[in-house]
Amino acid sequence: MDLVKKLYTFLPNAIIKKLDIGGFMKIYQRAIIHLLRNFRKSILLFGLVFILGSLAASAISVTRAFYQTESNLRSTLPAIASIRMEDDFQIDYWSDEGQERLANLENVSLEQIRRIGELSYVSELDYSVLDYGFQLYETLMPILYPSHEREFYDDFPLALTIKYVNRPEFSDLSGGLINLVDGRSFSDEDLTATYAPYPAIVSAAFAEENNLNVRDLFTLQRPFFDMWQEGDSIFFGDTIYLTFFEFEIIGLFEATHDILAGSEIQNDLSMEVLLNQIYLTSGAYNSITAAEFQISKELYYDIWQEQWDVTNFEDMWSHAVFLLYDPLDLAAFSSAAGDILPDHWEVYYLSNIYGDIAIAMISMGEIADVILIGAVITTLLVVSLLLVLFLRDRKKEIGIYLALGEKKIHVIMQIMIEVLIVGGVALLLSLGSGIFVANQFSEQMLLDEVIRQQEEVEENRVFFPDDPLHWFSPGVMTTDEMMSHFQLSFEAIAVAWFYAIGFVILSISTVIPVFLFMLQSPKDILISD
Repeated sequence: MDLVKKLYTFLPNAIIKKLDIGGFMKIYQRAIIHLLRNFRKSILLFGLVFILGSLAASAISVTRAFYQTESNLRSTLPAIASIRMEDDFQIDYWSDEGQERLANLENVSLEQIRRIGELSYVSELDYSVLDYGFQLYETLMPILYPSHEREFYDDFPLALTIKYVNRPEFSDLSGGLINLVDGRSFSDEDLTATYAPYPAIVSAAFAEENNLNVRDLFTLQRPFFDMWQEGDSIFFGDTIYLTFFEFEIIGLFEATHDILAGSEIQNDLSMEVLLNQIYLTSGAYNSITAAEFQISKELYYDIWQEQWDVTNFEDMWSHAVFLLYDPLDLAAFSSAAGDILPDHWEVYYLSNIYGDIAIAMISMGEIADVILIGAVITTLLVVSLLLVLFLRDRKKEIGIYLALGEKKIHVIMQIMIEVLIVGGVALLLSLGSGIFVANQFSEQMLLDEVIRQQEEVEENRVFFPDDPLHWFSPGVMTTDEMMSHFQLSFEAIAVAWFYAIGFVILSISTVIPVFLFMLQSPKDILISD
């Protein structure tokens, strides 16, 4: 009562009467006295709320940890994305059903690519054309890793990868896949040039292997094969004609990191493809394609049937790459771009490098969600049922209060104060307990799940040199690298939400049974069984 007396001393009587502070303090005192007199019941309520609160706190802390871990992992990704067909279309690519589905698939237009490139997340848009039809000419030799026999290429020339680009700072350069170590990149004039020698950028290793330097010229050959038609099918035979194109080296590049595609052989093959790759311009593509068109028209006149036409770079682009400002925007960019793409196309990025822990976190996150939902529902039901039992024991006490003129709202407030005091202390302790339990078990459980995922998919890891993002991958993370990003924490905002939701659940589970009980008259409460 000392607090009440002090309030009466400092506050005007009108305010005291209006706020009914004395009445509230009386309700508060009754609540405290009841809790002390019914200590066992208070302990029972405390124990239930503590156990359920600990489960909820553990689930929330694990969920928050997974969210923070994914954010940490995503921040390590290259801020780069591309587009592809959905997985089910790629899996069925070679089946008859898959080919039929592909025939009805709407392709992505260049206008849609440019609209995606205008999204606020994108710093640069680049698209290119890949060509595998050129071969090395005469004494030129490719870069080969130990897994390949050099003599093989004496009889079977290597089909080089030609990458036609349409920007001076094309994605491989601006995205950090390669660095120029000598010479320069393409100029705006180079991009539109349609005459030989065509400007080219080659790897420093390829140039050294073939004793070439910046400003040197080299020649590539383009084979044309015997071709005939049987029904609706076209078949190819031996080489019947060779044409030659001359190029001038304007720049030399080096790979900024090893390509880690999977096995050692796959890594070697990836580096071979990159170091033997030659960058040309969109202008060179248009010129070379026009020349090939005329040759093809003469060689294959009998089966031409006017169904082919000369193509240009804008018609034949095949690899779109989007460089973003921030890797943390990858998920939001994927969602925004997905609204622009046709059906059965998707945006993807290099999340597969931490795919094992991502799958494990999804699996464990689902368990944590079930635990959290179960804890909330159980708290509502158990506390409500427990209060129903408590109210049956207190029917005479409550009936006397009401018979003496006490307001029902005051009785409800008293019971709520009792529950919230006990529940509040239980929630306070359960938060620490839940975090402790989550800290003890979640990291080890996640590690076990990651290892299990790795064992399942290790034999099925494959790489696709055609994938424009494949080259930017730093490789699949090791288990230790993945787990180093795991961070179990409970931020202030999460603590606030935990307590807010906890008190709301306790309030709901208290108000509903008490309100239904108070619908009876004082007489009915007193005489009820």
